[in-house]
Amino acid sequence: MEKPPEGTMCLPNPDARASVIQSLQATASRNNPGSYEYELADRAVELALSPGRVADNPAFLTRNVKRDAARFLQNQQDPEVFLSSLEAGLKKKAIGDVEPPSVESVLPPAKTPEPVDELAAAELEDMVRTAVKGRPIGEDCLDAMLANEQPPEKMKVRS
Repeated sequence: MEKPPEGTMCLPNPDARASVIQSLQATASRNNPGSYEYELADRAVELALSPGRVADNPAFLTRNVKRDAARFLQNQQDPEVFLSSLEAGLKKKAIGDVEPPSVESVLPPAKTPEPVDELAAAELEDMVRTAVKGRPIGEDCLDAMLANEQPPEKMKVRS
């Protein structure tokens, strides 16, 4: 193996690290973004890239980064939902179903809101109501939006 150029970061046993990273990237590519397997492999790749992580043995490195990635995911508050994960889920759902897919069929059911969440939502609604109060049909539009309904005909923009 050639000596790297001056000033580049040198990792111990780059062959072991590279094989582990390639294996984890292959695992990630076989799974949909947002799935547990994808997120585990993706986080493990980030951990494997850390120059402070010992990489003498590929088997040990794989075990360690997967273990640490699983701990990270387990301790994560609320996982982020990316548009790419929704799109991938919708495509996958559309292939096996007769009816058109919807976001509700892909996303996990929402948790029951805590009282503090309801309080924050009510406060935000009051702030928006105050902002649209002086606008023509502003509150009617807000009410329709909150009820998940189509706006009345008088509110629709004509082209």
